[in-house]
Amino acid sequence: MPVLTLACLVVAARVAYLIAVCPYDLVEDEAQYWLWAKHLSLSYYSKGPGIAWIIGAATGLYGDIEWAVRLPGALLSGLGILAVGGLAMDLSRHARRAEGVGGAGAGMAGEAGVRRAALWAAAAWALVPFAQMSGVLATIDGPLLACWAVAAWAGWRAFMMGSRSAWVVLGLALGAGFLFKYTMLLLVPGLVLAWWKVVRGREEGRAPGPHTSWRAWAALAGALLLLGTVPVVVWNAQHDFVTVRHLLGHLGLRGGDMPVSALAPAGGGGAGGRKWYEWLPVWPLELVLMQVGLVGPLLVVGAIGGWRLWKRAGRVGAGAVYLGALALPLAVFYLVVAYIAEPEGNWPIAVSVTLVPLGVLWRLGVWDEAGVKGEKTGASGNQRWTRVLVSAGLLYGALAILPMHRADIAARVVNRAMTLGPVSSVLTRLRGDGLPPAPIVPGRLMGARKMGEACGLIMRDLRVSTGRAPFILSQHYGRAAQMAFYAPWPLGPDGRPARDSLCAGPLTGGRLSHFDFMPETSLMRVDLVGRPAVILSNDRADVRAVWDSLFENVRLYEGAGATGSGRLEGEHKRDRVVYVGYGYRGPASAATPGR
Repeated sequence: MPVLTLACLVVAARVAYLIAVCPYDLVEDEAQYWLWAKHLSLSYYSKGPGIAWIIGAATGLYGDIEWAVRLPGALLSGLGILAVGGLAMDLSRHARRAEGVGGAGAGMAGEAGVRRAALWAAAAWALVPFAQMSGVLATIDGPLLACWAVAAWAGWRAFMMGSRSAWVVLGLALGAGFLFKYTMLLLVPGLVLAWWKVVRGREEGRAPGPHTSWRAWAALAGALLLLGTVPVVVWNAQHDFVTVRHLLGHLGLRGGDMPVSALAPAGGGGAGGRKWYEWLPVWPLELVLMQVGLVGPLLVVGAIGGWRLWKRAGRVGAGAVYLGALALPLAVFYLVVAYIAEPEGNWPIAVSVTLVPLGVLWRLGVWDEAGVKGEKTGASGNQRWTRVLVSAGLLYGALAILPMHRADIAARVVNRAMTLGPVSSVLTRLRGDGLPPAPIVPGRLMGARKMGEACGLIMRDLRVSTGRAPFILSQHYGRAAQMAFYAPWPLGPDGRPARDSLCAGPLTGGRLSHFDFMPETSLMRVDLVGRPAVILSNDRADVRAVWDSLFENVRLYEGAGATGSGRLEGEHKRDRVVYVGYGYRGPASAATPGR
């Protein structure tokens, strides 16, 4: 099967890249998930347990090394490619049968066209820039996209092909996806919409068998989804449902873990207090543009194709309407959310799982009545602009391979180009301050290892000068997790590294993190009292005052491991500095946040 071969080749290439070529240190979220995997739990403060469980399994087998942390994402990316290709194949076959040109009458040529359509859809999905990056970094988005693709494929087979096993796979995929990212729940209204628009009242929607209704299998799928929510619900019930407060805090709503949004009315939460001009769709437009940037022109083709085929919910266009229905609730939900909170690009990224193959199949003429018969046609899917956009989308993904996988090389090429006279002159004028363009530094992807090594030098000096074992105290949970991974830690009594990297985010005005729910990272640990620390922080005076309250003495560090400006070597954020603290006193309050 060509799609299976493609998926295996992509996975093999990604695993080889991770082991032999990948230059990236663990980014902040990856390091956080790795640290969660060292403290396995039913759930975590801001996310479900899925990402920690799979990282724990991989690092348990291969050790605490970057490629092992990222291995599950690479494997699941292959599953996503296979599911997208399988879904595209089933949709193409359905369209051909609906036109009376499938089955035995189609012969080898018909089946070859179906396989060609599936391969193109799978290849297009593999080239999506965001899918590329999520296949080599350990984030929650990669597993979510794989589960979304599997659920979409299983849903079609359950709805339209009467497959009982597909109902089971659908429930498992929904439940597993929820364990990675709660966004997975938004596929449920998409499936309901698809059923209502495409399947309702059709014989294909009933599972075969004289005694068992499809409703029983749908109930089983729902039960499997609910089973996937149990770990998250149980953990939150034990911790006062803090994840709900975290999600509300994202929106700046009352009851969240962040201050209520300045755009909220005095008597409530949300966006009701906005002036009329603040309702202009700046953030929703920004969210749409981010989606196009992360996915490429293929997303545009899929969205337009879905819109134009929506009214053709007959037998030929059923597949297109199905794909569009799965994406619609997710897109609408986050467009509404973008009116309330400044969006992040990955929020609705799962819309691309169905819109990208929709665009490719539309371009190939799968849902054109003449196109499915292999005739030359000017029908919608074969118009010139669709050919241009699909070609541009494939080229966009191909050109993204280098910057996605070797941002360091891409940055060097761009920086070299910026030094050329004409380019430098134009960029200088655009800056408006007369200064030459600043070089691009892929700091978020590279630098954590060097920072860990620098912290090791500082801790060595502190250990010598004080005779006490130092620890690391960071303002941000991501930096604390990175230092837990990269700093050289001595072995503890249990033979494992004593990773004393802690986070003081809530004390400096930041949000809670799972650091505040693990005894090993509690700021109230009595064994920390009196010990020195390396403090990674911004340079604000109010934050410095917090450090002064926690330690007997704090000073800016400018020795080995730091630059002349007091920044830790490898640090890419300009307002970040490194302090050393002597004589840890601990927080004034004995209550640990979240306990």
